[in-house]
Amino acid sequence: MVGRGACPPATRPAGASLRALPYLVRMKLLASRTIDIGDVTRMLGRASDAELADVRAVIARLAPELTADLESLIALGTLEQS
Repeated sequence: MVGRGACPPATRPAGASLRALPYLVRMKLLASRTIDIGDVTRMLGRASDAELADVRAVIARLAPELTADLESLIALGTLEQS
């Protein structure tokens, strides 16, 4: 379960709650559903270098056991986008 402090919320103008990319990636990796893994590869494939650095930092801090999987998914996402 994701603790409230582990995933700081943000809001859109309409008031809907959002999660920053690094925390969304973490949540989907922890869920481990096939559909979530596909979502992660697509999101990471479209992410900028700065966004990827943020994702890597959050995963390294909160879920270091997922680091190798994350790098594989970044590579797959990059291949999907090219």
